Amino acid sequence: MSPRTKSIGQCLRDCGISSAEDFDSCENTNDEFRVVKRAYFAKSLVEHPDKGGDAELFRKTRTAFEVIRDLKDKGHLRHSFKEYLADVEDTSADYNYDDVYQNFNSSEVPSYDHFAEAAAVEVPGYFVEPAKSARSQCVKCKARKGRTKKDISTMGDTTSTAIVTTGNAKSSKCKGPTYIAKDALRVGSLDSTAGSYGRWNHLPCWRVPYRVWSGLTMPEDPRLVLQDLLGMNEVLLAGLSDLTDEQKELFVSHCMEQGNWARKTKKRAKPEDDEIPASKSKRPKKESSDLNTKRETAITVSNVFIIPSPDSTDVVSNVFAGKRFVLTGVFPEIGGGAGLNLGKDRLKKTIESFGGRVTSAVSGKTDYLIAGKDPGASKFTKAAARRLPIMSTKSVRDVICGGLPIEDIQNISLPAIESFSAGYSNNRIAY
Repeated sequence: MSPRTKSIGQCLRDCGISSAEDFDSCENTNDEFRVVKRAYFAKSLVEHPDKGGDAELFRKTRTAFEVIRDLKDKGHLRHSFKEYLADVEDTSADYNYDDVYQNFNSSEVPSYDHFAEAAAVEVPGYFVEPAKSARSQCVKCKARKGRTKKDISTMGDTTSTAIVTTGNAKSSKCKGPTYIAKDALRVGSLDSTAGSYGRWNHLPCWRVPYRVWSGLTMPEDPRLVLQDLLGMNEVLLAGLSDLTDEQKELFVSHCMEQGNWARKTKKRAKPEDDEIPASKSKRPKKESSDLNTKRETAITVSNVFIIPSPDSTDVVSNVFAGKRFVLTGVFPEIGGGAGLNLGKDRLKKTIESFGGRVTSAVSGKTDYLIAGKDPGASKFTKAAARRLPIMSTKSVRDVICGGLPIEDIQNISLPAIESFSAGYSNNRIAY
């Protein structure tokens, strides 16, 4: 029996979302996707065949989630999930749901342990990408004694190269230099405090976590491994869908090799309150200061920013070609990352996908400043002194979608600035 085409709203219901009210506390599509993930994994753990659940019902639930994840990952969403649940008109008619259903409806089922591990993850813990420069160091190689800095050009294709040491350093699997070459594949882990990815590894040095390899249904089949890994994108991994076919092949080959798998570790059970020695008991936390309360309030927004896709037919391709942008503040309406990095990586990627270039500081070559919540007073003041147009995420989207000519940016009203970043507390300028 051939699979039926389903609407996004139907897929959301199959994932366990029963009402639009489930999204009432969400400020952006990334918040909504986290709600969908929680509902999906809670439902999957009950329906999983390993625990006596209905195999057909489980497959239906999993397929619906893969449709949602795939649509979000490829930028085919045109509305918030809340609107789709109300059966809003689907403007993604060019997307073939049947292909996704056929792909995942006929696949093997990952283990129950994989779903249990994934259910505990709110944000993807690992990020894979080609190194943007030659300045990052592999934490595994750096930890080995006797390693010296060496010409890094031989690691550009992530192949092995000779190692130069000054002592009795142990040989490594990658046998490469400490520094990761530009364009060489690297894998980093999430720093939950900074909200960005760090602790980078050469791909050959990276140990594939249990929560990842436990989801490989047939580790000896490259096609199925790639399918399984793509199914983890935006759930356990990030960046995989942006790799070239050759880079995906390298990543898949690394994950297939069981010698690269990390051991499963047992989680320590948290002791009850009466089991904690008095000397080690934690002091009660102080209530948040007024400053923190104000900051949390400042980054709350009511609008939802849907990231436009360059492949869409209703956008202006390369509309930012030849233009230079600087970002300041945080962008909670876009999501991704945390802390001072909130939303910046995704906004930068959006600008670059439409031909623009994002730099870190305001200069004579800067064309536009994009200001978010709590912008930096220094960048804002420099941009104003140079009479640079200051954009909001709304105006960015309006330009991309053709509703606002980029030449008219100078004439629009400035985005509302409630406060400047706490990082510039000694240099706050009312503007």
